[in-house]
Amino acid sequence: MESPEILASNFSIDTNRSTTPSTKQVGSESVPSSFMKLGSKLFLLAASLVVGSAAHAQTVLVSNLATTNGSNNQVDSGFWRSQAFDMGSASFNLSSVEIRGFQNSSGGTVAIFSNTGTGFNNGSDKPNTLLSTLTGSIPVGGSASTTFTLTPASAVTLASNTRYWIVWEASDNSHWFSPSNGTTSGADASIPSSMGLRFSGNHGSSWTIGSNETMEIGISGVSAIPEPSTYAAMAGAAALGLAAWTRKRRTTLANS
Repeated sequence: MESPEILASNFSIDTNRSTTPSTKQVGSESVPSSFMKLGSKLFLLAASLVVGSAAHAQTVLVSNLATTNGSNNQVDSGFWRSQAFDMGSASFNLSSVEIRGFQNSSGGTVAIFSNTGTGFNNGSDKPNTLLSTLTGSIPVGGSASTTFTLTPASAVTLASNTRYWIVWEASDNSHWFSPSNGTTSGADASIPSSMGLRFSGNHGSSWTIGSNETMEIGISGVSAIPEPSTYAAMAGAAALGLAAWTRKRRTTLANS
């Protein structure tokens, strides 16, 4: 980002050149090129500030990690365990996934899948298409209270009113996840309290409904739709550029 001093230097006057500013025709008005450039720079500055702030506006969409029942369920070798979560009325870009569990030896992988089926909690829906693997370290050794955080390897937009699945694939019999007691928090998504757990013994070729337990997970994201403050900042930058051009134009007319 350019400092104010550098920005100002871009519009310094060279006394060895003609003092008549170069202009561009916009409709019936002649607009000084320097002020068109200034308006563009202000707009880009506002946009970069908005993008920078949005990148840090992470929201916990839903979580059932607040409490644990203190037990562990084993993920057998070659088996996949999957937990559903359902988006609310807004879309978000997935930023991270938290899971409570551990492994006694390395090798497990976690990913996010889309859903197939005819609705929520009807028993026929299941993981469908791989959207992204989730990268990070699954703890080797731990307990029922061990929580780890993963991030998507590629961008994933969580569409509104849509079900997704977090899938944990075990490489051996030493992977454990902690089942939830059903207490959830978060206003932008939900975790089904029943019929939201699936397991597969053939690497996802077929799925079976698990027990009424749920995996302990937390889903975080960044809003996929700009906030009103985004448009306000960009409009403010445009207004600054227009005001600067108006003042210059009035000065030019007064001196002509």
